[in-house]
Amino acid sequence: MTQKERRKRYKQKTDEELKKLAQEMYRGEIFCDRQVSSPEDIEMVFIPLALMDNKERARLRKAKANFIYEYMSKAGPRSINGNPIFMSCRFLTEPETEKLLQFYKKISEALATSLGEEKTNGRGP
Repeated sequence: MTQKERRKRYKQKTDEELKKLAQEMYRGEIFCDRQVSSPEDIEMVFIPLALMDNKERARLRKAKANFIYEYMSKAGPRSINGNPIFMSCRFLTEPETEKLLQFYKKISEALATSLGEEKTNGRGP
């Protein structure tokens, strides 16, 4: 199978894969587009976005890819405006993103509850 064929066949992530991703996100093992300090910096953080042609961008829009991320272990040795730089990136579709964020919220709430904290949006009592 060629790389072009692999790109065309996107397999939706399972709930188990999204739960694992939410745990990794909570532990700080991944970096996502929502963590980029300025929207103008996204293409400088995730270099493949800057190198995409219009056809590839259209394909991403059609797939409703709206969550860009990569594992911190893949970050390069430099940073831009306090953000890591990646030569690769991964995507989630809109429905996957919604599920991921629900799982992330459950993890955050479960930890806060287990520590006896009130819901304080991640801040101490």
